[in-house]
Amino acid sequence: MSWQRENGLQIQQSVHDSMAPGSVPKKALSRELYTLKFCIANVRKCIKNELKNVLDDRKL
Repeated sequence: MSWQRENGLQIQQSVHDSMAPGSVPKKALSRELYTLKFCIANVRKCIKNELKNVLDDRKL
């Protein structure tokens, strides 16, 4: 099982475990949200760099 798949299942399980009827699993969700924000920031940085490279290549 790959790391991403294993991690995804782990996140699902932690959110599921912390959800009692009528409660909001704030701790689990905020941790996952932080991780997600971090991933999105990295993806945006990569895209920005790639676009910059393409534009730089076109100038040559």
